[in-house]
Parts: sequence; structure tokens; C-alpha cells
Amino acid sequence: MRLHPTLAAVFWLLLLSLAWAPAQAQAQFQTLNSGQVSGETLRVGIYVNPPLIGIDAEGPRGLVIDLLEDAARQEGWKIHYVAASFAELLEMGQNREIDLIAAIAYTPERAQVLQFNREAMLTNWGVIYRHRDVVVDSVLDLAGARIAVKAGDTHARALESLLREFNVQAELHPVADYREVMQLLAHGEVDAAAVNRLVGRQFRVPEGIPTHIIFNPVELHFASARPEMAPVLQAIDRHLRELKTQPGSMYHLSMNRWLGDTGEMPRQLPGWHPVILAGIVLLTLLVIGLALFLRQQIRHHTRALRAQSEALAQEVREREQAQERLNELAYSDSLTHLPNRTLFQDRLHQAMEYAKRHERLIALLFIDLDDFKRVNDSLGHAAGDRLLQEIARRFGRVLRETDTLARLGGDEFTVILTDIQRPEDAVTFVRKLLDTLRAPFMLGEQSITMSASIGITLYPSDDTAEADLLKDADTAMYQAKSRGKNTFDFYAPELTQSVRARLTMEGDLRAALDTNQFLLHYQPIVSLNGAGVQGLEALVRWQHPVRGLVPPDEFIPVAEDSGLIHEIGDWVIDAACAQLAQWDARGLSHLTLAINLSPVQFRRDGLVSRIARRLRQHSIASERLHLEITESLLMEQNRHVAETLQTLDAMGIGLCIDDFGTGYSALNYLRHFPIRQLKVDRSFVEDMLHAEDTRALVRAIVLMAHALRLEVVAEGVEEKSQLELLREMGCDQVQGYLLSRPLPAAEIPGWIESQRLRIVS
Repeated sequence: MRLHPTLAAVFWLLLLSLAWAPAQAQAQFQTLNSGQVSGETLRVGIYVNPPLIGIDAEGPRGLVIDLLEDAARQEGWKIHYVAASFAELLEMGQNREIDLIAAIAYTPERAQVLQFNREAMLTNWGVIYRHRDVVVDSVLDLAGARIAVKAGDTHARALESLLREFNVQAELHPVADYREVMQLLAHGEVDAAAVNRLVGRQFRVPEGIPTHIIFNPVELHFASARPEMAPVLQAIDRHLRELKTQPGSMYHLSMNRWLGDTGEMPRQLPGWHPVILAGIVLLTLLVIGLALFLRQQIRHHTRALRAQSEALAQEVREREQAQERLNELAYSDSLTHLPNRTLFQDRLHQAMEYAKRHERLIALLFIDLDDFKRVNDSLGHAAGDRLLQEIARRFGRVLRETDTLARLGGDEFTVILTDIQRPEDAVTFVRKLLDTLRAPFMLGEQSITMSASIGITLYPSDDTAEADLLKDADTAMYQAKSRGKNTFDFYAPELTQSVRARLTMEGDLRAALDTNQFLLHYQPIVSLNGAGVQGLEALVRWQHPVRGLVPPDEFIPVAEDSGLIHEIGDWVIDAACAQLAQWDARGLSHLTLAINLSPVQFRRDGLVSRIARRLRQHSIASERLHLEITESLLMEQNRHVAETLQTLDAMGIGLCIDDFGTGYSALNYLRHFPIRQLKVDRSFVEDMLHAEDTRALVRAIVLMAHALRLEVVAEGVEEKSQLELLREMGCDQVQGYLLSRPLPAAEIPGWIESQRLRIVS
């Protein structure tokens, strides 16, 4: 068969063009990698590191190449690319065989022999990927794991250090490149892989699942061992700074191009994809037709089966309802529908067996309504029955699913509290029961106020026999009734000293709220950028009339358990806003004030409205109030808490994580919440001068916080050497006894003035 002459000419031209294009590109690239270059040409060492640097038939490509060539066009440089492995580039750079090394991570060791440009292209960090059949939630889960790493990689060395720090033994498998690392993970030959965040997206495999373990934050730069390259590095810095500040610049366009949705090197669809697409469409139509036919057949058979199954289901329902009626008559109180004495005894036996097997504590409550007889006598038994039903409903609202509320008869109820941690938990629940009776009961047009006396006994502390436990709880109830009703008592007369002390402190806290025994002290927070004192932290103190100043760590847990933390917290918010207003009158309207909020306060409705009301009452701008919360609050994944944080941020109130590093320290979670500051815990500040690992951890926290656009505040600064090290790390603000102890409000203006005069002098 012979082609038409014109078609033959077109065919040969097309064939020659296809053959010539890659050959020409390869020839140009070979020219760039061989021979001598003039003194005006920059020899730039590159290594394959997609999507930052990739090499194909057209030559080098990627984010780094875009940025470098943009600078070269403006500066008039000629670029000569030298492609090699990273280890070879380091050796060539140190031997001055090349002028620049591109996309190199800064480390103190490399800075000994290389000079780096100052402006980083971007921040990168290591990520642990796990095989989908392996569970890895923390570094501790890597014990005994096989982990693939890239040989000589900075993240591989950092992982070895991290494993040593946590005393975790793991088996590292070094390989030549990142692609092979991810392939080992895909084939199940290793349990996990350590790569940088960009490579993890570039070579993603279905079997590889990213974990929350991120480590070793590094900044990518250009570097050179040649002193005469200093002007070139300075020019690169200048271009990077300019490009970063311009939203539509080459920097941002390249970031979107190479690191956008997947970070993969752009590819073209193959030419035969329309054929495959047409085949898929045809196959889909065939499957749909078959499905419609089968669906019609299934409908016919389903109708017949449905009629049979409905008749059978109706018979089963009738039998179940009959059995439920029998069970209710046998085990339920006919008036309140609560468990009766028979079911109560069975539940008590089960609870005691569970507690015995698992070495847990349970509490048995015996409840007797005070003066119930007068209701029956004055309003009749029908009114008394309605009252018992309403009391049962109120008691039921405060029960946990694992607890049992029963009616033994008359006006006597019992409650089995399972799996409690300590006697105080029983006290908390008893207070809730008594609180449910405070609101009046309406019986027709008659308003009735009720109370109860409650006895508490503990298993196995008090007794080990079921009958004896009930008797002990009954005895404790009469002890409570003899003390004046509307109260409770434990069966054991020798109640443990710790419980008595806790109950005493709870009573003292209630009195402290009534007699205004709380006060606030303020510790200055000083900026390290020369701005001086910008804010203070408000610290609550309790001036006990007998014990003197009681530390917060003694009374705050009691306040949280008893619910008094809400009243104390409201007082702190009001007092803090009032103090800001007083300082405004003294010309200190620039000060911000941070207060600590308990997680318990966040779980209660109305927090935002109470804060907003206090700000309006004292005419304080919301931006001047900062709230310090704990790491654990973020980890709860509570929708109400998340919405509260978002609302507070929208108001302009600053949110800060207090004591950062002592809890979960999952930086990944910070991206989902409107946090503005991290407070490094004082224990890290204390140890960083003497422990290299702690010093590295604090430096990493500062670096990654800044990458997330968060400010860093260091607590507990007591030595000048700590202050200087934090300044060198780039910490934003500090507070501690080196600067000032917590001061009464009256001393703050004088202290600020003394600092101003010291700076002036």
C-alpha cells in the first residue's frame, strides 16, 4: 500500500519533529551539564525533589526553577544547571565546583561550611505515613515498627533523634530516594514511612495513610561555599521578599501551580483516553439496562414476600408486647414505672459483682422525702401520687445511663451509682438530686416545696452484703434527717479526712463568694521586639480569713467539681473588665488583659453572652481581652466548644493555649481553631538551658507556631540567660519573676512607669 505523496510528506515531517524535539531538549540539557562555562554563568546544583525540582525531557522544572529563573531574568544571570544526587551536590559545593545549591534545608552543621540566603522559600517538615493495616496514633506506637527512610535525609536523622528521645526501638530501612520509600510502604514491606510533607503528596499511595506525627521543621534556602556568591544570595533574598508581598507574583503563581491541590508534576492526558471513555459509557449503559430488568423481577417477588413478612412481624410484635406487660408488672413500680424492689435488688447484685471483678467503687443512696405525709393528709392521696411521679421524673433527668433509680415504696427511693472514682463523686450527684427539688411543684392551683434526706453508703468500703448495704444507707439517711433534713450523710462515721477537708473547702468557697474574699493579681507580659509592656495576665487569689492566701491549684479543682467555678469565673471576668476601665482612667488604655478559663466553663451555655455583657457594662473593647485555655479543650472535638471559640474570635477576643507542650501538643489540631497565641510552659523554659532536647523542642515550637502565624509567649522566665536564648529563638513575648512577680492592681501603673523611665535612661 502506498501513501498519497502529500500525506507521505506530512507523515515524515511529523515523525522527524517528534524525533527531533526530545533530542534537541536532551542536547540542551547535556550542554548545561558538561563543558566549561563563562564567569558570568551561575553553576546551580539541583537534585530531583518533586514538586520543588523535577527533570524531564525539557530540562529542569518545578517551584525552585521558576523562582530562580525569574530572579535570573531580572538580574541578567545565565543559569547552568548541574544535576546530581544530594550527597554529590554537598561535596561539589564544599569543593567549590558549583556556585549555588538549590532547595537545601538549613541546619547548624551545614552553616559551618556553607553560607545561606536569609529569606526561606518555604517551610517543610517531616511526616510519618502508616500502612493502612497498622495503627499509629503517636510516636510510642512506632515501637518495633519497620520504618522506611531516605538515606542521608535530614528527616531520617531527626526521626532517629525523636525515637531516642522517647526511648522507642524501631527498625529503620534507608533507601535511595523518596519514591522507593513510598513503594516499600505500598507493598507492605514496612509498617511506616518517614518523608517530608511535599513528597508525601507527590508520591501518594492508597496504602499510605498520613498520621498526626509531624516533626523536624526546616526552612529551604539557596546556599554556597564561595564567599563571592554573597551578592547573589542577597539578590535572591531581595526578590523573594518582594514576590511574597505581591499576591499575584511569580512566587504565589508557582506555589499554586506546583503545590496546589496535589503538588504533583503536571501531566497531559493520553491521546487514547476518549476511546476508553466511550467504552466506559457503553458499559455503563449496558449495566443500567440489566439493572432495570433485574429490578422489575425483584419487585414482583418482593411484594409477595412483604405480605408474608408483615403478617409474621405483627405476630412477633403482639407476643413482645404481651411479654413486656408481664415484665413491667413483675419488675416495675406501677405508679412511677421505675424499677421496683425486686428489680432493684437484681441491679444491686449485678453492680456489686461488676465492682468486685474490676475493683471499682459503687455508691448506694437511700432517699426519703421530708414531710411527705403532710401532702397526703392535706391534699389527698391522688395529689401525693402526682407529686411522686413528678419527683421521679426530675430525679431521672440527672441520672447517667449506667445508674439505677428505683422506688421501694411510699416516699422512699434508692439510687445505685456505678463505677465512681471517689466518694466526692457521690456527693456531687447527691447535690444534683437535692437541687432538682428546689423548684416548687404545682399540684392543681397549689404550690408545694419539697426536700429530701439522703443516706450514702459505699461498696466495698462499708459492707459487702446486699442486705447490709441497704440497711447502712437507711441508717445514714436517718442520720441526715436528724441533722435538720434537706441534707445528706455518709454511713461511715469516720469519713475519710480528705473527703471531709474537701467538703469543708467547698463550704468555705461558697462563703468566700458571699463575703468577697477573692482578689486578682497581675503579672506583666513584656514584648521582645522593643514594644515594652503590652499586656498582663490576671491571676485569681483567695484571701482565706484563717489560712491566708490559698494557691489556685488547691481550690480550683474543688470549684470545678462542685460547679462553683462558674460563679468564680464570672467574678473574675467582671473584676478584670472593671480593672481595665480603671486603668483607662490612668492613661493605660493600650493594655490587654489575659484571664484563664476552665474547660468546665466552656461546656456551660451562655459563656459568650456573659463575657459580652461585662465588656459592654465597663465600656471595654473586646480586642483588649484575651482568654487562656488548655490543650485538652481542643482535643475534645466538642461542637459546642468549637462554636464558642469561633464566636469569641469573631468578637475580636484573643485566644491563647496555656501551658503548651504539657498536654497533647498536636500542632495539627491548631489549624482548625482560631488560636492567636501559644504559651510555652514554664517547665520547658526552666530546662532548656541544661537539656539540648528541650532547647530543640522549644525552638521547634517557635518555628512551627510562626509558620502557623501564631505568637509565642514564654512563661516562668527567671534568669537573664533564659531571656536571651528566647530572644535568639524569635520568641515574641515573655513573663516571669525576672521581669516582675504578680502585683496588686494598685502597683501596676507605678511598675509600668518605672520600666519606661529605665528604658529612657
